[in-house]
Amino acid sequence: MKKFKIMVVEDDKPMSDFLCLSLKKMGYDVLAPVENGEDAILIASEKKPDLVLMDIILSGEMDGIEASMMIKERENIPIVFLTSHASADYFKRARKVVPCGYIIKPVNETILYTTLETIIGRNQLEKKLERSEKLYRELYDNSPDMLFMADFINGEIIRCNKAFLNTFGYEEVEVVTKKIDEIFSASDRERFSAGLKILLRTGTLSDYELEAVRKDGAVIKALLNASNIYDLNGNIVYSISSLRDISELKNVQNILKKMNERLESRVMERTHELVAANNELHQEILTRMNAEAELKKHKERLEEMVFERTKEFVSANSRLQEEIKERKRTERDLLKALTVAELANRAKSEFLATMSHEIRTPMNGILGMSELALTGDLSGSEKEYFNDIKSSAEALLNVINDILDYSKIESGNLTTENIRMNLHETVDCAVNVIAAKAFQKNVELMCEYAEGLGEFINGDPYRIRQIIINLVSNAIKFTSKGEIKINVSRSKNPSGKGPDEILNVSVSDTGIGIPAEKLNYIFEGFKQADSSIVRQYGGSGLGLAISKHLAHAMDGDLTVKSSPGEGSVFTLSLPASFSEEPAEADRVEPCLAHIKKMLIVDDNAENARILNNMAASVSGADIVCASNALDALEKLSAASKTDAPFEAAIIDYKMPFLDGMALVEKMRQIEKLSGVKIIVMSAACDMMPVIARFQRLSVGAFINKPVRKAELLKVLCGLDRIAREGAAGSVRAGSPPAAADAGKTVLGPYAATTVLLVEDNDINLKIIKEMVARNSVGEIVVARNGQEAVDISENKHIDLIFMDIQMPVLDGYAASKKIRSSSGGNRSVPIVAITANALKGDREKCLQAGMNDYMSKPFQPSVITDMLAKYAAPEKSYATASSAALEAAPGDPNSIRIDTESAFDYMGFLAAVGGDKAIFKEVIDTFGETFSMTVDKIERLIKEKKHEDLKFAVHNLKGAAGNIFAFSLQKISRLIEEKIAESDYRALENLLPELKSARDAFINAAEEAFKRLMV
Repeated sequence: MKKFKIMVVEDDKPMSDFLCLSLKKMGYDVLAPVENGEDAILIASEKKPDLVLMDIILSGEMDGIEASMMIKERENIPIVFLTSHASADYFKRARKVVPCGYIIKPVNETILYTTLETIIGRNQLEKKLERSEKLYRELYDNSPDMLFMADFINGEIIRCNKAFLNTFGYEEVEVVTKKIDEIFSASDRERFSAGLKILLRTGTLSDYELEAVRKDGAVIKALLNASNIYDLNGNIVYSISSLRDISELKNVQNILKKMNERLESRVMERTHELVAANNELHQEILTRMNAEAELKKHKERLEEMVFERTKEFVSANSRLQEEIKERKRTERDLLKALTVAELANRAKSEFLATMSHEIRTPMNGILGMSELALTGDLSGSEKEYFNDIKSSAEALLNVINDILDYSKIESGNLTTENIRMNLHETVDCAVNVIAAKAFQKNVELMCEYAEGLGEFINGDPYRIRQIIINLVSNAIKFTSKGEIKINVSRSKNPSGKGPDEILNVSVSDTGIGIPAEKLNYIFEGFKQADSSIVRQYGGSGLGLAISKHLAHAMDGDLTVKSSPGEGSVFTLSLPASFSEEPAEADRVEPCLAHIKKMLIVDDNAENARILNNMAASVSGADIVCASNALDALEKLSAASKTDAPFEAAIIDYKMPFLDGMALVEKMRQIEKLSGVKIIVMSAACDMMPVIARFQRLSVGAFINKPVRKAELLKVLCGLDRIAREGAAGSVRAGSPPAAADAGKTVLGPYAATTVLLVEDNDINLKIIKEMVARNSVGEIVVARNGQEAVDISENKHIDLIFMDIQMPVLDGYAASKKIRSSSGGNRSVPIVAITANALKGDREKCLQAGMNDYMSKPFQPSVITDMLAKYAAPEKSYATASSAALEAAPGDPNSIRIDTESAFDYMGFLAAVGGDKAIFKEVIDTFGETFSMTVDKIERLIKEKKHEDLKFAVHNLKGAAGNIFAFSLQKISRLIEEKIAESDYRALENLLPELKSARDAFINAAEEAFKRLMV
């Protein structure tokens, strides 16, 4: 293969020699170095190098930029500028040359190699692209099909091939001035429009038949095929289309069709004639035969009828006598059985009443003593035993109640009331009784009231509550994930009997569902859908049967819709008289004047919709919803920069990825969001520990799920009152401070802190720098190796050092020892080690080197925050940490769970950069550009057995992979590092395919992440 020829133009002899020597080591063909622009122009014209390395500032009459312009005018040779301190004017002029890149002096060999390889690769790709485009143009222009590119949205023809021009008789300049529909027949315009809609909707149009019109007016039949071309945002750029002339084919088809129709018509006529004649003859024969047979049968039937009628009269008389005797005996037996049944039913009722009392008395004792025991000082296992006793007793009591209710139904003694009742309180009470079980199973429970639903109706509150509890309990029992929704509404009574309206209470779930053949079966007593469900879920099987009877007793009905795997919907429908008086929660109080914009954060879209409608109806505020914590932070931050920031936020505690507490912590760290009033939603059974966790975060209020409208109104009024008092100058103790007060800037806790970051890897540096900057640190200083860190600490005051362990020139251990032994003012500065290793020996080395603490890659933003709080707080001094302190790896129990087995845990990495998508994309792009090159370099070093260079390259790769959450790559890098320590090069060669596979997996995962997060 021909070597790549490079010309070096540099007037500094040492630099010129260094560049030539480095380029030859890299395998390039290097021309004799040139010292001025005039010679560079002549040699470039004569030797024609593949690339020129040009110093911007040259001795002589012509500088590097002027020389490059002259070279570019004569030969299109790629130029890379060398510069160290050129002014802005130089760079402004340099852009006119359109260089391939810049290399900063002094030149780093790795950067030089990376830049040249990138430019060479790009140059080769451009040449391949030119060849590919030329081939495509030739194929396109010479295709026998009529091809054209069009903008179907604007109706314009962009380009066409020779076959198109020859067929239609146009010149190309005439075609591009025409609209697309002008080449089709006017009678086919509507059909063309219909085809265009299909193309825009589906992206393709196949074998669509249209009439096209040539320039001379001749009409041809054509088949249209078209496909849309989209840009990266999914917008249609243009469409590639083809037409095929099928005029001759259509003419032949029409001739064949007419011939076939004539032949079929003649055959059909002849067939009808033959069938008609045959039918007439057959009918005559049948008529004659039937007449003869009927005469014979009639004679025989008359004889048999006379004989049979005589026998029947004799037999009927005998049976009548026996029936009279049997009926008299049956009447006597029924009278005796009725008397016995009445006595047995009375005895059963008395027995059930007695047994109910006898069972309930010890059962109440068990429940009461369990409650008392649970309030005492019990061990963990004892408390678990008593909780089991209590839950078992409650379950048994429910079974007893079901049996008694069913007994009342059977005996006809069940009674219902019809009194004025509060519908909202009745439904909310039933839901609250059972809500804890739903949230313990991590099932979302929601309750929605239709708009305009009255607060009071006439009905039986106890029985309605009993039915709702039964339905919701069943839904919870058979739903392992998803949601349960209670919907309360009203509708017109179609029967015209009783009240004019119907109360509808539906309970829908996302559970296992019920087969169609079992839908009626489940309403029978002691029955469930099948035996397998009974074994898995338990229960007496009486709940739905009792609920159905109770609904009928109140002149209503209980119905179900369900299918296996898709959940169930049970609907209770009861005739009811609604009060037109509005519910208390619907009366919007005038106190909600200070909360004008509110954010709702809930990962469940349906729950967010219900809460949105509820909050809008009680507050009148502008409501915005967010589906997760990152989305919420973006909306809060964007609104804080406008004249309409959010005054309040309702946040769900349990959310995937980042929970409610992580979101609130982040909000309290951001100055402009510190004044937002926060309401935290959680299940009542979890509320006490939730309140305890949020104590230090100045949360305005807590509210139970499912949220009640009246409770939400009270909470919002309370927050609005606090906001009103704050506006009047009476700020509540413990509330978050405003972002600015009378023009004063509120500073972060580390505004006077200077942090030194010591890291040689660009990607790792970018990540940790972003994490530290998010804590409002006063100044961030960067050192690229250990020696730079020592030099900076001797000349500048530093409050905290984050020190990478493995670096060139001077590693982290040696740098820490030098800082501790120096005589400067930073000898006692806190030093936190950063390393990709997590072995006990590494912690001991950190301690011996005088470091204070230890962070293992990858780390979460909360770890940085903890380290700043621990070591950078004002008026604190620190000694070297003990080994026990270093053993305890810093971490946040609420941080995002990291998927350590993935090729790229992009959600974990997004959390690590605080949800900043711009930083996320910048870091991934930077890593992706150099990744393949790094792996190739490792492969080359393994073959060349360059031990130290290989060790350094793999360590850097491992650290970068860990920080970017590429765990498969980090894992294989760690294994390669172990084999390097053993000098096992055969094993290293065997591990190379795994390394490349991990690289490919990361690149694919990163591309997928871009599609999901960067749209």
